[in-house]
Amino acid sequence: MTVKRRKAPDGLQKPGKRMWSAILTEFDLDERELLVLEQACRQADAVAALEAEIQGVGARHSGLEGADAALADRDRAAHGEARGLEAAEQSGASRSGRAV
Repeated sequence: MTVKRRKAPDGLQKPGKRMWSAILTEFDLDERELLVLEQACRQADAVAALEAEIQGVGARHSGLEGADAALADRDRAAHGEARGLEAAEQSGASRSGRAV
């Protein structure tokens, strides 16, 4: 059963809301896929927040310790986001008969 939920989940920030809207404009997702999308959108928000933190650390410090930690966090968050999107894309493609 396909669920027509277009409103972004509460708590998403601008990057997550953009992703939510872009994906649902292109794909008709079921409830399970919407849950995966929501998590990917939250990861997009986390990556954006870490990017902002990295920029702030670079402006405040000449040392790299804080920036290194923030970069590592961002990379872990981005990797999780990519895995979630890949799973949602494969699931949607397999249901529609499209090649992945």
